[in-house]
Amino acid sequence: FLWLGELYKRQAEFTSLFARAAEKLTPLVQTEEPSPRRFSAKETAEIQSCIADLEACVAYSSEHWQSMVLLAKAHQSLHNHRESLDWWGKAMKIETANHILPKEASITALHLSDIDAALRFSAEALRRKPDDPALTGNPAMNLLNAGPDSCPLTTHDPAHHPTSRDPTSRRTP
Repeated sequence: FLWLGELYKRQAEFTSLFARAAEKLTPLVQTEEPSPRRFSAKETAEIQSCIADLEACVAYSSEHWQSMVLLAKAHQSLHNHRESLDWWGKAMKIETANHILPKEASITALHLSDIDAALRFSAEALRRKPDDPALTGNPAMNLLNAGPDSCPLTTHDPAHHPTSRDPTSRRTP
């Protein structure tokens, strides 16, 4: 039963790493500020330390999408949008129901000026939670950010074809 003790030890290490990274990272990346936050050198080092811990978590458990989400948020906060988008993509392959993941990936794609990816992720978020009125607005915002003539309006049909279940549509003649 020596192997069982080693398994428990590794699980405890994983849990400790994830909990420590989540605790340190969450106040830094969860912000209500309208513009991207600039971090001090100390805060940047703290985020980079969390990234290392979370990468160790993913190395331990390659299916731990929660670590991937925190990695995406950490990279996003440091304006490493390409790395952030990569982590969002990995997390979405594992967690296929949560609509927040593609919604956040859409925002990250906008930072990269990748409107096609932003629209694809918006469509995925809407597919995952079709009755969410906030999500139906995301494709329209992506098209507005793209500017005129960048893509046809037919690109994103869920936003242009509201359902009769949509309370706003029922009130609109």
